[in-house]
Amino acid sequence: MTLVRRCLVHGYEPQRMVDVVKELVARDVEIIASLRTSRVLRENGIPVTDISSFASSMNDLSESLELLHPRVQGGVLGRWDDTEQKNELERLGIKRIDLVFVELPEAMTLERGESGYVESMGAVALLRSAASNPEFVITLCEQSDFAQVFQAMDQNEPLERDTLKNLAIKALQAVAGFDAALACSAGLEKGKSPDAWSIFAKRIPDVPLEQRGASAGLYRISGTEDLTELRCISGPSLDASAMVDLDLADAILEGVSDSSVVIVHHGTPCGFALVGPEGTSGAFELARSTDPRGAFGAVAGFNREVDGFCARSLSEAYLQAVFAPDYTPEARAELSTKKITVLKAIGGSSPSPIINSTRFGLAIKWQPEKPRTVSSGDILKSDDGLAHKQSKGLEMAWNIAINLPSVALVVCDEQHMLSCVSGQTSWREALRLTLVKLPANVQGAVAASAQPIRFAEEIVTLANAKVSAIRCVTGSPRQTEVLSKAQQLGVTLELVQVPE
Repeated sequence: MTLVRRCLVHGYEPQRMVDVVKELVARDVEIIASLRTSRVLRENGIPVTDISSFASSMNDLSESLELLHPRVQGGVLGRWDDTEQKNELERLGIKRIDLVFVELPEAMTLERGESGYVESMGAVALLRSAASNPEFVITLCEQSDFAQVFQAMDQNEPLERDTLKNLAIKALQAVAGFDAALACSAGLEKGKSPDAWSIFAKRIPDVPLEQRGASAGLYRISGTEDLTELRCISGPSLDASAMVDLDLADAILEGVSDSSVVIVHHGTPCGFALVGPEGTSGAFELARSTDPRGAFGAVAGFNREVDGFCARSLSEAYLQAVFAPDYTPEARAELSTKKITVLKAIGGSSPSPIINSTRFGLAIKWQPEKPRTVSSGDILKSDDGLAHKQSKGLEMAWNIAINLPSVALVVCDEQHMLSCVSGQTSWREALRLTLVKLPANVQGAVAASAQPIRFAEEIVTLANAKVSAIRCVTGSPRQTEVLSKAQQLGVTLELVQVPE
């Protein structure tokens, strides 16, 4: 069907709908709108019929209930090919609605009790009703879908059955996402894992994934809209396992205010550097110098634009993927010719729930806020004489360490990461392997770990490796002894008190 005589529109932000509604009016479509939407359309010179006039007998209903009126729902749900039902609908004064266009708000932005909250419940019900009757109603929830409808109307051709079905499915997905986000926000108000959690995940089409030749997909869960938005600019499908490395790289960069580059492979950082006078290209080469073999097939992340010089370095490094806020035209042209997945990362401010699928069900964990910024009141120090360069390196090492999920130790200087080992069963083993990878004759090295230092001998080992400052968490039963040994050796030890 494409013959659209009557269209019902409702928008949480009606001003956004003005242009597309004008296109409908130009095609001789009668516009019916909810009270607030009709007010905005009328102010923009668009002839519109209020729902109250359309339904005739709803003057006493509040704006939040008008979309639920039987004459509105009947116009959407009617089976107009059934002669008996059609006659009954017409006897009751119910008019057919051919197209429903509803734009829903973000569920997480609604406050319970506000007028828009209740009004949105009616909009969800309307959209669900229209989508359940695709043979007689065109259901739209995004303006981008009007292009195919207008094309069919202009050519006076019917929309194909599959098109109507797909539009209805898209609307139902929007409803499901809204309901899930609303349920999620309600459950999380308690500040703990809810007894029930409605999950709706929508595929992100801009990031092509595969796993061992099989189809895979990246999905975003409703209620996590403040995560980093990822878009694929060029390159082959990304190995799904690489998403773990991309996630870690993005988390590390989130805690850095300076322009930086990070390289991650198999869940472990194998390079990190601040951007200096040599630009992003020099920073990438400095980061890669920490572990050139580990960087082979890794992912690289930047928190500033990648230029042409850096793109040439990236194209020679045999990376699997790279992401950055943007790329210069020269960088895009250079990387588009290589077998590297080029991604654009936008925004991001909150960690998502961790969901592990097991044979027994989904194990869901909400990540606590990491102690990124450490105030002086949270630190027990063995020495107050921390130089500016040491402080900068310590913040860098700490930001990397707190993002690693397992026992790990990170060593940095003021410009880049010198060594990192994670995934160990004990802190002592992480210490041993980190020092094995540490370059000889280092100067100004500092270390950080999200684990406590339990023995004074470990302070001696780090001091012998020319590490001058250490930050770790409290929790050692020999804390006084460890602090005393650090002071005796002239090593600045910062013990961060992490809230339980």
